[in-house]
Amino acid sequence: MTIRRQLSLIMLILIAVTVIINSLISTNYIDGYFKNYVSEQYDENVKAIVTFSKNIVSEGSVGRMRAQSELDNFIDDPIVALSIFDSKGNQIAYAEDSMFNMHQGMMMGRMFDVENDTISLSDGIKEVGVLVITRNSDIQSSETVRLFKNAMLMGALISAIVVLIVSFALIHFSSKKITRDLTQTAQYAKDIELGKNSKVSDSNTLEIRALQISLQNLSNKLKLQKAARKQKTDQLAHETRTPLTILRTHCEGALDGVVDMDSSRLENCLNQIKNLSFLISNMNDVIEYESNEPKIEISEYDLVKEIKKIIKGLSVQYKKKGIDLIYIGPESFIVKMDSTLLNQALYNLLTNAYKFTNEGIVKATLLDSEGSWSLSVEDTGDGIANDEVERIFEAYYRSDKALNIEGDGLGLYITRNNIERVGGKIFVESETGKGTSFTLKFSKRKFVNPQHL
Repeated sequence: MTIRRQLSLIMLILIAVTVIINSLISTNYIDGYFKNYVSEQYDENVKAIVTFSKNIVSEGSVGRMRAQSELDNFIDDPIVALSIFDSKGNQIAYAEDSMFNMHQGMMMGRMFDVENDTISLSDGIKEVGVLVITRNSDIQSSETVRLFKNAMLMGALISAIVVLIVSFALIHFSSKKITRDLTQTAQYAKDIELGKNSKVSDSNTLEIRALQISLQNLSNKLKLQKAARKQKTDQLAHETRTPLTILRTHCEGALDGVVDMDSSRLENCLNQIKNLSFLISNMNDVIEYESNEPKIEISEYDLVKEIKKIIKGLSVQYKKKGIDLIYIGPESFIVKMDSTLLNQALYNLLTNAYKFTNEGIVKATLLDSEGSWSLSVEDTGDGIANDEVERIFEAYYRSDKALNIEGDGLGLYITRNNIERVGGKIFVESETGKGTSFTLKFSKRKFVNPQHL
């Protein structure tokens, strides 16, 4: 049996049971209320008949003639006959249900019994007559009550049938929709298994939607794993640009006679060659597709010295574009950090500032405060639109205005990854047309390697 049929059957059974129970409770409650009402009405009717009978007895022959014409008005279920006698036992007036004599045997034998209520009529001093009321033995089982109860049951039955029909239509529609959502979700899961790119319509059913979200997350993870080799390769290629660019600018500057290759610049070139060697040594990790990140190498060093080396390496290309690149901060600042990761992050930020700044100034600022320190890169470039700020750290994301600028969309992704790996955070503030500021913030507490957490 399909899920759709199972859901329909279960829901119909539940609704049917609910409707039946509700109908029985409602019918019994209203029936009891109506029986009490009939009893109260009978008592009120008896009082009126007693008053009328006293008047008839006291009026003598005139009253007798009027009684025969008016006594019929008091014949009403459960009363089937009325007899009025004077003090001597003579019948003054009599009235009965027109069907009483014809069906008396059947009524007494099969349907219900009758009994007489004898009521003494008094003028306050002496008895002036007797009233005999012939009625159903059980007032609450009168014909009126029986007909009312039958009408109630019939109404409940009709209501139940209508409710079941409407419920069946609604269940059919709902189960059809749920079945469709489940079928689409199952196909989506199969497509994920086969490696196909597909989408699934969002279900309005919370449980199914939760399943779809889980499948989408799984699909995204699988895609990321599939793209990991390419991403790691791209990242490696991106990281090699840093030392290569610095080496190239120094060589070009030396050939053009702009740069004097003194010992400081030669040392900088030597450091970049070491960085290249380190990156090439990690090539095997990419080929073997290892998911683990390279180990973090913590060392104590002067951050200002490293910042100035990077600025000095980029200063030639900055000058060619007419942009001032300056450092603001203390002359020395000792940190315990992975210098490769932090240097790569700073280089990426300065390279981005260079790409998106046509004129003005780019500042690298180091601030030391109580409990933390920060390193920021601020430019006077094009700025970033508000709707793009949240996406700039995504791998391979490039805004429309950056399509004509060289790059692969990995710089900021690598920067954030590097900073978070060494326990820092990155913040961005930007205003379109005025510039952007990236801030790397670190706590001064003892460094804890995230790989060991």
